[in-house]
Amino acid sequence: MSFSFTKNHSQNKKIGVVMRKLFTIIFVIFVVIQMHAQTTLSAGDIAIFGINADNPDDFGFVLLVDVEAGTEIRFTDSGVKSDGSFRGNEGAVKWTAPSALSAGTEITYQGNNSDFTSDNDATVGNNGFNLSGSGDQVIAFQGASSSPTFIYAAQTNSNQWQSDATASTNSALPPGLTNGTEAVAAGAGSGAGDEYDNAAYNKSTMSGTKSELLSAISDNANWTGDNSNRYDLTTYDFTVNNSTPVELMSFAAIVERNSVTLNWQTATEINNYGFEIQRAAVGTKFTVWNVVGFVEGAGNSNSPKAYSFTDYVNASGKYSYRLKQIDLDGSYKYSQTIEVELNAPVKFELAQNYPNPFNPTTTINYSIAKEQVVTLKVYDMLGREVAELVNAKQAPGNYKVNFNASGLTSGVYFYKLQSGDFVNVKKMTLMK
Repeated sequence: MSFSFTKNHSQNKKIGVVMRKLFTIIFVIFVVIQMHAQTTLSAGDIAIFGINADNPDDFGFVLLVDVEAGTEIRFTDSGVKSDGSFRGNEGAVKWTAPSALSAGTEITYQGNNSDFTSDNDATVGNNGFNLSGSGDQVIAFQGASSSPTFIYAAQTNSNQWQSDATASTNSALPPGLTNGTEAVAAGAGSGAGDEYDNAAYNKSTMSGTKSELLSAISDNANWTGDNSNRYDLTTYDFTVNNSTPVELMSFAAIVERNSVTLNWQTATEINNYGFEIQRAAVGTKFTVWNVVGFVEGAGNSNSPKAYSFTDYVNASGKYSYRLKQIDLDGSYKYSQTIEVELNAPVKFELAQNYPNPFNPTTTINYSIAKEQVVTLKVYDMLGREVAELVNAKQAPGNYKVNFNASGLTSGVYFYKLQSGDFVNVKKMTLMK
């Protein structure tokens, strides 16, 4: 009995040591996550409401969404070139949220200077953040300057964005931003150099939804300029009415071959117009969100609602998805993003069409293992070509083609996929 007791005691001791180590690891991971937690922002989640280029340099921005402590936003006076990259030879500063902040919080470079740090690098330049008295721009972004996510942009050099950053005071509109929506050009005239030293939003709308405030601040008709006097940017007091009429319970993705099925569920809905589905490629130089679909909302509901959307993607790689939930009044809010990976096919493959038999449309799926010219053709029983569905150079990936045979008579047809040395033929039946 004593041997058995000693053995169990030894095992319990070992288990206790393992559990303490496991707890320590979990605690460390938790602390690290908390230390690096920050809010990932999208275009239009902040708005710049004033720029003073007369010394001391200053600018102000308002948060249009809640942000977590530690959230970082980078600001640069480096212009953006026609290819979307920074011109350089300027500088940048980084703002870090000192605590969790709510939508409507105003921040100024001079008034909250302790929350800003120098953030120069080789891409934006190492000359320091220094606004020109001949008009300039302030561009907000997150992420690396070599592959930024642009959030907002304002310039006082002209009331129009330039086609290229040909000088330190010029800038093209940053990729992913729309002038008048997530960007404002608030200069004195339309020419490059028709500038204001200082310019600020006229406070015409200081309370409203996120979209209402963003629209008002981004309209250059609501800005005033002055070449002698600075604006007091500490006098702004915005109120963002960002109620949450739609409560999102879950958002997940299922990947299968060349399709990504998104599933989400809401707990309650008030005035829900619907969901815009957006996709962005991961690892590209600039994060650009593309609209790939829309799903109508339930309007008003006090019970859970389930939604689903399938996106077909040809090229392999990593992709991010998010939902843009839109209210009936046009206001909107983004969901968190989820990332998926579609693996490149390891072999060429031609699938059986579906449905089969069909009338008059059917779908043909195929896979390409390496980049080369691909042809997909349809033939009748006599070997005559009746349709050419694909004839192009295609990257490795999974593809889907819809074939409409409304102009053909009932019967048996053959479809042939050819890509390099790979040739495959399958039979299908049109039954009208």
